[in-house]
Amino acid sequence: MDSNTLIQTNSNVPPELSGPLPRRVGLTDDGRGSRIVIVLLMGLIVIGGLWYCKHVVQQVQKRSALRQDGVEVQGEITFLDRVGRGADIVRYTFAANGETIADKAEVPPQLMRSLRESNFLAVRYLPSNPAINHPTAWEWTLSSEWPMIVMLLMAGSLFGPISIKFFRAGKVVAYGIPAVGTVTNCRKTGRGVFTVEYGFRTATGKSINGKNSYTPQEIGAPVWILYLPQNPKRNLIYPSSGYYVER
Repeated sequence: MDSNTLIQTNSNVPPELSGPLPRRVGLTDDGRGSRIVIVLLMGLIVIGGLWYCKHVVQQVQKRSALRQDGVEVQGEITFLDRVGRGADIVRYTFAANGETIADKAEVPPQLMRSLRESNFLAVRYLPSNPAINHPTAWEWTLSSEWPMIVMLLMAGSLFGPISIKFFRAGKVVAYGIPAVGTVTNCRKTGRGVFTVEYGFRTATGKSINGKNSYTPQEIGAPVWILYLPQNPKRNLIYPSSGYYVER
């Protein structure tokens, strides 16, 4: 008996899949854990992105203010070196409004040699607020922030698709049509993680291939598949590790 026959007779379809759509779905223990991790990580990415945007705006405003109203003085270098594995840092002091102001800045690599040959550094500051200052020889630029930009982009590109895939799986379980698939490949892709590849036919006879992270399966074994009729490429093996159908 082939997959289409099994679907047509509906005799072997799991009973919880035979009711009206949409099905009522709930989260499994693994699903609840995954949702907590996803929400926390995406929350951290969003907060980090907002903080970074605020930081960039502040730096742009600071650079604009120093260009327009800044006063230049001679400062003294108190430290010049690389901190850990980070960027080259210069610490300096300068006199402003009768006080000694101490600050630091990242140094462009091409200027490190010239700074090492001098104990002094020209500094531009705002008389109304000397805490806003920067070495005159260079300005803050967005390109200097590339490590943070790369980190945020990598985090978003990694966890964004995972989050979308997880929440979309709930819709497939709620609205998906059952079909019988056949396992075509099963390979270990991580510690205790297997990717199961399979093929199945839709109710209209269209052949579809899919793959899921799932428990190991024998090649050639039949598996139940749920797919969205309007987009059969949105499919998963049932039972889902993240969602279950409430009876």
